[in-house]
Amino acid sequence: IDVSGDLENKYNFPSSEPRAKHTVKIRAADARIPQWSSWSEPVEF
Repeated sequence: IDVSGDLENKYNFPSSEPRAKHTVKIRAADARIPQWSSWSEPVEF
């Protein structure tokens, strides 16, 4: 396991096997206001 020295909590689990990539887009809403935010930029992991 590689742990970066940044302030963020990032962990890298190197693997010799290829893994599928996933892409996610997120949006949020407030329960008091029935309006959704814009979609975020796609994030691949």
